[in-house]
Amino acid sequence: MPERTPLPKQHFERTKQLVDQLQTDDIGRWLLTKGYYPEAYVLPPSFVVDRFELNTEPFWKAEKKENGSSRAIDTSQKWLSLGYPKNSLTDRTFSIIHPHLLHDIVFYLMQGWANVKKILFSDQIRVYSYSCPVPVDANTPGRLGGLRAGRMIYEWISMAERDLLAEAHRYKFLIKADVARFYDSIYSHSIDWALQEESEKTRDRDNDRLGSKIDQLFQYSNDKKTTGIPTGPAISDLIAEVLLTNVDKEFSQTVQVKDFVATRFKDDYRFLCQNEKDAHDILKSLAGSLSKYNLTLNEPKTQLSKLPEGLYRKHIAEYDALALPSRKNVTLAEFEKAVFPVLEISNRYPGTNILEKLIRNFLFDDEHNLKLIPNRRKGGCPQNSDKSGAWKIDELRRIVSLLFLIQRQSMKNLGNVLAVCEELILQTELIQTFPRPLKKN
Repeated sequence: MPERTPLPKQHFERTKQLVDQLQTDDIGRWLLTKGYYPEAYVLPPSFVVDRFELNTEPFWKAEKKENGSSRAIDTSQKWLSLGYPKNSLTDRTFSIIHPHLLHDIVFYLMQGWANVKKILFSDQIRVYSYSCPVPVDANTPGRLGGLRAGRMIYEWISMAERDLLAEAHRYKFLIKADVARFYDSIYSHSIDWALQEESEKTRDRDNDRLGSKIDQLFQYSNDKKTTGIPTGPAISDLIAEVLLTNVDKEFSQTVQVKDFVATRFKDDYRFLCQNEKDAHDILKSLAGSLSKYNLTLNEPKTQLSKLPEGLYRKHIAEYDALALPSRKNVTLAEFEKAVFPVLEISNRYPGTNILEKLIRNFLFDDEHNLKLIPNRRKGGCPQNSDKSGAWKIDELRRIVSLLFLIQRQSMKNLGNVLAVCEELILQTELIQTFPRPLKKN
């Protein structure tokens, strides 16, 4: 009987097949449009890019002067940083790259896309990634999926709660580890190293190399700094995936442990292994491989658990036990009934995404349309949906109050809260009901 292929490897190979069926031009267009702004919760849904095509030439070409130095582009074309509340005391910084620089990064990567795919899906890797940087969909082979964040959430759940669970009965321990300050710590020259063959890795600059061009473009977008890449744009996820795939390849070649299952979602690693010695050897090998790219493990978040501990998320189990309705429309009464138990779960498990899950699943459908409707009543103007009636002012006040209770407990829900408020305004033409401010004489 042939040896069974682990589910993470099956997933990895299926993802490769789906990526192979995509057209390079479609990937480039998606990176420039759907992938331009940070994730949906950072900016309201009205921030979209409708059209941004790849030109036949880059805006900037790496040219050498007679003395051997390259021509610099306008360093005023930096990325724009956005401080988004992480909690009541600190912000998380997202960024928007200048469109000319983003265009050129995508332009050169699409020129070398065949090589990039070879790196991403190397057959020498024993760590199977669940963070494909472009949204593939098995239901529509050859076409990019319609979701970005939604696809990533699906991939994370597949890794953390399905495929690893299916393999866990053969192992005794679970390792969780991630990279410390990953995007902020990326050394731009390591992008060049990651896009080269192993025998060619060097610090010498050569502007004809794909990696050198990408390295310089990220530097120019960051005041010529060589540390850090922007958080938010999909192109950064692609570069990060290329970089960590090289780390995974290095790890796979150096680790001495024979029996283990390894997965990764972005910079979040999971390992199934047999004993504590194997766990120690795995972490030591991973730390060594990361160090070659100037990266380090986040020690406070590195955990070793005896199975089945760590295979499931307790806050999600409690959330699912609430059996909240999942329909096309959700009434205000149902929303009110759901909010407070979920707030209590969030209090017990701070730092989780349980409130984002509530809003994502309870208030919006897959097309980001608002599912919330007024409590059904007789009469009224059907502005929101058939038979639903119109919103009353007291209902709107209750909704807003509930939303900002959620936002106060989870600061990164601000974008979601504003999106709901915006949709309610559009539905009810509420702006026209507010008294206009008096004009000064």
